[in-house]
Amino acid sequence: MLLKSALFAFSSARLINIPTSENNFIDFSEYESFIENKDDFNFAVFADAQFGKYDKEDLDGDGTDVSYDIERIEEMCRQISAMPSSERPAFIVNLGDIAHGLPHDEGASNPGSNPELRPFQVSEYMDAMRSCPKDIPQFAVSGNRDDGNEKYKANDMLGFEKLFHEKNFWFKAGNRYFIGLETQVYFLVNGFAQTRLREQEHFIMNTLNLLPSDAPKTVFMHKALYIENPEEIEASELKEKSIPIAYRNQLLSQFSENGVDSVFSGHTHFENVPPAYGPVQQYVMTSISSQNSWNSKEYWGPNGERMAYGDCTPSFYMVNAKAERVTVTAKRVDGKSGSIPVCKHPK
Repeated sequence: MLLKSALFAFSSARLINIPTSENNFIDFSEYESFIENKDDFNFAVFADAQFGKYDKEDLDGDGTDVSYDIERIEEMCRQISAMPSSERPAFIVNLGDIAHGLPHDEGASNPGSNPELRPFQVSEYMDAMRSCPKDIPQFAVSGNRDDGNEKYKANDMLGFEKLFHEKNFWFKAGNRYFIGLETQVYFLVNGFAQTRLREQEHFIMNTLNLLPSDAPKTVFMHKALYIENPEEIEASELKEKSIPIAYRNQLLSQFSENGVDSVFSGHTHFENVPPAYGPVQQYVMTSISSQNSWNSKEYWGPNGERMAYGDCTPSFYMVNAKAERVTVTAKRVDGKSGSIPVCKHPK
């Protein structure tokens, strides 16, 4: 069988590719020795490193000073390195938006958003991630700034896959299955984006048919299925912060019928844990670096009020995966930890 390079782990000098088969399966067995209890293990996940955004939008710079972003990644790696073996993650997942620079020119006026800065920003990100333990494998799903905000091109996909691995993938760790998806295909309408949408729909159907329907599954994707409520409209149809409702309903139906109990997403740069849809719990994670705020226009608060989100702390998340559920703890890069969310309030 032909093999394609996919999952990567870091050595001190270069990236090491781990083969994946043509059905998008990543063989995780080499790392199973780190999982002592297959029904009780940890993994780490973070979102929106977006190197250059903090300089461009928080400091009004040009996206070339990534020192703040580097410090956030290195702090995550320090915390992971200091964990005892019983707590260390079996793997690390990046939920997308590696760099603020776009993969192709979309007319951004600030050079921090232009593609000329992306190679530098991505290189700095890769170097920072080498601070994490080299024996912990790493995965990534692509975000809107990895694919494009207005168009999605074949070379954008190729570039991402050469850096990391195939856009759609799945693997088994312990007794749980993990699936990686991309989300810009639900928003963009150019020809290649629509081709990728059809390919991903085929991947989802085939993968869920292949895997045991009652086995626990976790999905990683950049934009959330929903931020506040499965019936929300404004966040998806007007702001493009969550998946459009027609695709959302399709995915929720597929997930709820096939053992998916958790979905981890980023993009918002603030955090929330909205109500579950049946067995499916959506986790909306804030950025490990630059933070955003958002005032919702819909009334999904606990008492039917509108909610304001923001002023979150740069974070990564440690997830304890058991057969029956996952438990999420936010690890703040100031060394603190706690439950999520902590940065929303009635408007």
